Amino acid sequence: MEAFSKLWSVLQEHIDDRKKSLLLAIYTCAVFSIPFAVFCFMCANTANIGFDIVLTAILNLFYVGGAYYIIQYSSSPLAVGFLIGVSFMISILNLMTAVYWGELSNCEILKDTIAQYTCTTPAAYGAVSAFATLLLATQTFLTAAIAIWRSSLLDQQQPSMSHPLTSPAQAHGQGQSQGSYDSLPSV
Repeated sequence: MEAFSKLWSVLQEHIDDRKKSLLLAIYTCAVFSIPFAVFCFMCANTANIGFDIVLTAILNLFYVGGAYYIIQYSSSPLAVGFLIGVSFMISILNLMTAVYWGELSNCEILKDTIAQYTCTTPAAYGAVSAFATLLLATQTFLTAAIAIWRSSLLDQQQPSMSHPLTSPAQAHGQGQSQGSYDSLPSV
């Protein structure tokens, strides 16, 4: 009982801090995206759909990186709106992936050769479907949380010194950088 109450208090702290909750959901997506990508690459030789599943894996990996960057460093209205739209579309993509590869995992391995038909690794097809389902659940929560908490994300628009592309002088609005267009002579 003691361990459960400690776990609950840690979860409650994350829920109270919205940014930490969103980052926790992004970390969960990352944990599911890596094995998802591995199984997708195992299914790359599947006829007619191999390229699509590899592209889906790459999109999921880029989504995790982009979502982390937007939540951690960039909270402009355009970035948050873009993240909500991309999150929704990635969730739909993972829904289609889970259904398609779940059905394909029931394929029959044939001894004869049929043009445009492969059933080489049905277990990997099932794993792709399972991880796509986990990603769907996590990304649906993440999409809903970002949409509901977008106002609190937009309230945090203070320039951050920890932003990797901002110098400390720019973060505090002091001076222009050497490469600024304002220093060019006008014509």
